Amino acid sequence: MNLTFFVSRPGNKFYYLQNLTPWHFASRTKNPAEWQKITGPLSIAEKRIIEKFSDILKNKGYDRDLKGKSTFPGIPFFTSNTEKEALEKVKDLLTQKQFEVFKETFNVFEYKFSIIWNHYSNNKPALRSIKNEIKKTQFKKAINEATLICGLKKTPDIKISVIFSPAPIGETAAGTALPGHNLITMELPVSFSDEWTLIYSIGILLHEIMHIMLDKKNINKKIDAAIKKIKLPQNILKKPVSSWINESIVESFAPAGFIIQNHYPNKIADVVLANADRAYPQKKDIRNALFWANYPTAVFYGKNKQSIDQYFINRAASSLKNIIAKKIRG
Repeated sequence: MNLTFFVSRPGNKFYYLQNLTPWHFASRTKNPAEWQKITGPLSIAEKRIIEKFSDILKNKGYDRDLKGKSTFPGIPFFTSNTEKEALEKVKDLLTQKQFEVFKETFNVFEYKFSIIWNHYSNNKPALRSIKNEIKKTQFKKAINEATLICGLKKTPDIKISVIFSPAPIGETAAGTALPGHNLITMELPVSFSDEWTLIYSIGILLHEIMHIMLDKKNINKKIDAAIKKIKLPQNILKKPVSSWINESIVESFAPAGFIIQNHYPNKIADVVLANADRAYPQKKDIRNALFWANYPTAVFYGKNKQSIDQYFINRAASSLKNIIAKKIRG
């Protein structure tokens, strides 16, 4: 297993552009205010073009092709060295009209993004900390256990596209898995203020790796079967119910679940307890309830070296249904 860290200027630019408007439930809504402290507010012309750009992202979403690969148009940017190379690759994922909007958006925002890039890209202590941590025996044992729990014999090679986040010092990393491409985007603050933020960020990395591994075991089909069996709605709080279940299963192992607790004892427990609000800042009521509902099952599977199966998935789906029912009853 190789984890390859890759710093892409066009990837960071795409990240900047896609988060200027909240087109997706996972959009980083706090980022634009931080960027505007450096660049100033958007002009009318910038607002117009970024809305067109956002509409394309809403239209494309995180769809997949017939082979199961994500067709998200950000992928060519996260994996390319130059903007020219990325734009050439993204042509195959867009109509000609959409492609022209992409080119115009990247041109219009070049000046402001160059300010952002110069501000963040030369300061990499958080990246150095992550690279040092994954060399340690603890992480290697954790990744091996995660591979077993995900039902694979070998951890796949994964590329990590590094994003320099405007998150202030004291915040943790964030990440997104792009299955089918063995690709993760990892958003890093300038540095980690203390040990728990670093270890939690290692947990974030492991969390995203698990998403990629579980995708190889067709977890989404199994989740769809559970949703149909238990009769859950398509969306909860504007987020697909399948995402709630998928996330809750992985979160029961990392970044604060069984695997991290097992291999980093006494280093991250306070995140679940005293720091719960920081660990789960959005929709924290449901997420916290799901964590506690699924954690005992995760412990059982982990201790017994058992891979996630349909039974685990059905339990997670049932837990979500029960939590929603309790919220409705008040």
